[in-house]
Amino acid sequence: MGIACDSLRDCHLGQLMLEKLRQHQDTICQIDAATGEEETYASVASRSIHLARSMRAFGLKPGDVLALGGKNHLDLHIPFYAALYNGLPMVGVDPLFKYDEIRTLFKLTEPKIAFCQVESFETYSKVAADLGLDMKIVTFEHGDCTMAEFIDKYDTEEPEEEFRPKKRVLNLSPVNWISNYFMSVGGPLIGDTKVQSSIPDDYEHFIYIINKYKPSTCLIGPTLVSYLVSRKKDVDFSCFKSVTITGSKIFPALLAKLKALLSKDTLAVEAYGQTETIGSVLGPIPNGPSGSCGRPLPIYAIKLVDPTTGVEIKEPYVTGELWNKGPRFTEYYNDPEETALAFSEDGYFKTGDLLYRDENDNYFYIDRLKTLIKYRNSHILPLEVEELISTHPGVKEVCVVGINDPLVGQKAAACVVRNEEASVTAQDIKDLVLNKLSKNKQLRGGVVFVDQLPLTSSGKLARSKVLQLVSSMRTE
Repeated sequence: MGIACDSLRDCHLGQLMLEKLRQHQDTICQIDAATGEEETYASVASRSIHLARSMRAFGLKPGDVLALGGKNHLDLHIPFYAALYNGLPMVGVDPLFKYDEIRTLFKLTEPKIAFCQVESFETYSKVAADLGLDMKIVTFEHGDCTMAEFIDKYDTEEPEEEFRPKKRVLNLSPVNWISNYFMSVGGPLIGDTKVQSSIPDDYEHFIYIINKYKPSTCLIGPTLVSYLVSRKKDVDFSCFKSVTITGSKIFPALLAKLKALLSKDTLAVEAYGQTETIGSVLGPIPNGPSGSCGRPLPIYAIKLVDPTTGVEIKEPYVTGELWNKGPRFTEYYNDPEETALAFSEDGYFKTGDLLYRDENDNYFYIDRLKTLIKYRNSHILPLEVEELISTHPGVKEVCVVGINDPLVGQKAAACVVRNEEASVTAQDIKDLVLNKLSKNKQLRGGVVFVDQLPLTSSGKLARSKVLQLVSSMRTE
């Protein structure tokens, strides 16, 4: 596969990626910390070229959609790069998605080929059959058609390369997160080694990864930060040069604890962005005010809007829904109805996130609009109550949700994970909230204690599952 890239003007992303993959040659491109396997850029380039050739021979052409779902093993991004070479749009599929979720994605995108774990094969097949899709399903290992078998059928060359490590970045993002794509694109451009793992959602394993592979930078969520801080004696924080916290709000006290464990010259910042906006909307300010997630990037027009009245908020320190308009995101693929709901008449994307800004245009994240608890005629911000409860020395983690009530709308309830050997009671939690917050913010839905909070595949709190837990348990 000969690809010349003489100028950026004549170069598409696939050409640029292949050029950079070849440029870094024997630098380590990726590591699977679950198995200890490593792979060079040269090997990734070679394998992805073979797969790209196989795709062409199979009959795929530019514009055909490729669905990519799987664990973060060394094979995952081979189809990613092959698709870029061939001009194939991609849809990332969370490996934990069930039938209905996969069906929704495939109905919109109509993939011609899909790569997945063997345990997802039957679900993918059923979805394809039910939707009438002519879709080839390739599994990463085992099954009727593995990726190796698919490649062997059309291209049997298998080069071997030497290994030599370089700078390492930690990738814990699932394949359907934009940060995962950024690392897959940015790594070859810079020459970084991507450390990831095919074992998902195992915090003990993440500690092993950090201690063994010493990544210099990472992008992680507050829940993992909390766990790492609680296990500070077991974690080598000295390897980090930068830590970006994203996914949800991190409480100032927790961020302060993290910074105290990092080297003095290590940068730890909050970042705000969404997959829809292809990454960041606000640029973090390293020396900005505490709790700020940054200022607007120049490519975006941004405004805060009262979610009730739809009126733009122009004064500082008033919370509103963040709307943005820019070149990165203009519509949902094949979904005009969802696009119409997501955008205003003048082209602003409604993020569904509540923020406020100060007089210097620093923005501060508050909460998701849909997580607001509506008690009578007032709104309760779960993060505000969670931040307070998290200050109790006996509390390790907490999630506050709203339980439906026919008389008052919703009652706030707290789901709490105790610190080891802590004896904090439900009444202790209720008294803390009673003494610190106003009457409408009390825990009228009660308190439940659990061993751990349920998380999504991306490490965020699974609030819907927490609500199910609280609703099914006897609150105190």
